[in-house]
Amino acid sequence: MHLTEAGEVFLERSYLVLAQLEQAIKVTQRIGRGEVGRLVIGFVFFNLARKRTQWESNRDDT
Repeated sequence: MHLTEAGEVFLERSYLVLAQLEQAIKVTQRIGRGEVGRLVIGFVFFNLARKRTQWESNRDDT
């Protein structure tokens, strides 16, 4: 049995799709296990009262 040119292209592309599917499964499994991903923890502290005092003192100087 021989494939047509269109059949050969279809078969080649099908293998690529299956390889991508396998990779997607592996990555999502790793994400589910917590092996892949990024955790960012940030902290911002803004002392509004202090900034207001500074602003008022700067305003009085002008």
